Amino acid sequence: MPHATHVEKPGEGGLVALRISVHSDKVVLSGDEVFIRTSADGVIKVPKSLLRAGEESGYVVFQAWVPGDVAAAVRSICAELFRLTCTGEDDRTAGDPACA
Repeated sequence: MPHATHVEKPGEGGLVALRISVHSDKVVLSGDEVFIRTSADGVIKVPKSLLRAGEESGYVVFQAWVPGDVAAAVRSICAELFRLTCTGEDDRTAGDPACA
């Protein structure tokens, strides 16, 4: 499951850096795009320009500069998705590296 974080100090124009970390075994690079495989056999397509190399071992990191309220909303959504899918309430996620 993706983990979203953002920088507390706003940058130029009041934007914050929103970073989303995805376990590397869920990511496939292809041309100008990156594909994130989901546990529901779906795929999320992300522009390669958002990719940040070497940020976290075992993870692929994407970064975009967004308004603070957008960063907070995305972070909240990711946290809720993680809670719903990786809390052990569902045996289907047991052993899923995305929930590590």
